[in-house]
Amino acid sequence: MKKIFVVILILALVAISVLFGRTFFEKKVPPHELYAKAEAARQNDQLLEAAQAYDQLIKDYPDTEVAADALYYSGLSKYALALRVPGKKEFKEKKESLSELKKTQYASWLDYLDKQKNSFTYLEPIDKYFYKGSEFANLIQRFPSNNLVDDAAFQLTRLDIQTKRATNNLTLDTAIGMYADFCKTYPQSPYREKGIEHLLQMVKEQTGTLLNDAEIAAAYQALSQAAQNVPLLGDLGYELALKCIAAADLKNAAALLGVPSVIGIGIVNTAQTRLNIRSGQGTEFRLIGKVDKGSQILLLSKSGQWYQVRLKDGTIGYALSDFIQEQR
Repeated sequence: MKKIFVVILILALVAISVLFGRTFFEKKVPPHELYAKAEAARQNDQLLEAAQAYDQLIKDYPDTEVAADALYYSGLSKYALALRVPGKKEFKEKKESLSELKKTQYASWLDYLDKQKNSFTYLEPIDKYFYKGSEFANLIQRFPSNNLVDDAAFQLTRLDIQTKRATNNLTLDTAIGMYADFCKTYPQSPYREKGIEHLLQMVKEQTGTLLNDAEIAAAYQALSQAAQNVPLLGDLGYELALKCIAAADLKNAAALLGVPSVIGIGIVNTAQTRLNIRSGQGTEFRLIGKVDKGSQILLLSKSGQWYQVRLKDGTIGYALSDFIQEQR
């Protein structure tokens, strides 16, 4: 009778353990082994396997010393999955033309994304998945002193901008403001420069004129204060100023450049040599730069035969008006 009771008890325990997803006798994989497995998968571009291994580690060992890293790299893996997975409609349309390997891979990716409601959202009108950044947010909340926090915050900001942009819910001043907030919160982060690179790319990709110059100029001023001395900040202001000048908004162009006035755009029209830029109005003044023939140059003011000009690298100097064709 006792033996029967023991057998029944063991069977009951096994049944309970199976019900909860792991057999009673199965040993949990140690955290560093799980992390190594996830890292190997990620480095071999096995994004789904990496994400699943990171998920298991975070679930089983939420407070281990590698938990913060697991959250971060889980976020990167899921972000990459969302970028590379086809939409449901696209997969259905192209399924028959895909290899069996790709069919299996995409089907497993889509199944995973559909089940991970907390991590992904699917926008049916544009047939696209977006990663919500939940692991990055979790990392910032749970491990605020970790050295990956600023990176996670940058990824979250970029994700938010990309999602808003894809759904036509983003204005340029909003994007600039979001990166200004990031730079203010993380003043020493090397990712400040990456944020400005992202903004610069957005400005260059934008066609037509800006619709809200004043708001953009105000947002840029906030960014300038939060990201002083960050490379490419001046380039961003220059590109934004060009957009304002194209819309005949010289006031906000001047505000973006931090100068008293802007009168237009000039094209260097030298015969053969490059245009000399000097520190004052006269050939006796020191040479501080040269500009190639055909290049664009910003005109700040004019006095006699000399334009005060601003170069793309931020240099402000003077150039003879005889060699500049003014455009508006």
